Amino acid sequence: MVRSGHSEAQINAALKKIEAGCTVDDVARECGVSQATIYTWKGSSAAS
Repeated sequence: MVRSGHSEAQINAALKKIEAGCTVDDVARECGVSQATIYTWKGSSAAS
């Protein structure tokens, strides 16, 4: 499986934006990923 080009810092920053009140759609667009990827990041962040 190919890993994304996004670092842990970028992923954490995106998740913090969502927690601050930005919509998943807006953050996904800024990061250049799908909404499903954002939810995957949230799931793996909570698991670790």
